[in-house]
Amino acid sequence: MIVILVFPDIELENMFPMFENGLLPSIMGAATPQSWFSECFLMAFLLPHVIDENHGRRWGNIAVVSIMLTLFFTNLATLFVFGNITASFVYPVISVVRYISIADFLEHVEVVVMALWVVGVFLKISVFYYALVTGLARWLNLSQYEPLVFSVGLLLCLLSNWSANDLVELTHFLGTTGSFYLSFVQTVIPLFLLLVAKWRNRAASPQPAVSHQERK
Repeated sequence: MIVILVFPDIELENMFPMFENGLLPSIMGAATPQSWFSECFLMAFLLPHVIDENHGRRWGNIAVVSIMLTLFFTNLATLFVFGNITASFVYPVISVVRYISIADFLEHVEVVVMALWVVGVFLKISVFYYALVTGLARWLNLSQYEPLVFSVGLLLCLLSNWSANDLVELTHFLGTTGSFYLSFVQTVIPLFLLLVAKWRNRAASPQPAVSHQERK
């Protein structure tokens, strides 16, 4: 909807020049969005509770592709509107939404976007919270995770203020070391654990018995 509403302000020449300094700057610039996108690994904590695992995996893949396309078209529309100054905005999507003005009637759409943003962040924190307490309960060999909810929530409140004092510090972290940290925690470690689990299951699977005649 954002792409459609800002279509009158879109200028395709803002995307040029492309690859002015080669392909490497584009790859390095994709590191930060990739670290955010790697949060999709949280679906692994929800799949064990799905009745039909194949059905859940299919819709999980559909969700990942939908998110990818949404981010792609939204960021592309922002680039078409602002051009080279896109990186100077703290929240470029909100800034481009403020440009929406159709017949002096449809304006201030950023209120709707902010409402959706708040709801999305709430759901995101809830899934992170659930993954943390369930994973911690399994690590401690607890039958239920409910006793950990309050204590972990208290730690989350304390650590959220300690990890970043302000927006400038948080932005600097996400744009520098945060990209490598998030990719390592959310992509490399889960992939390594998956390979270990595959190897352990393969090693523990019983081998078919071979008779003496078959060995001959």
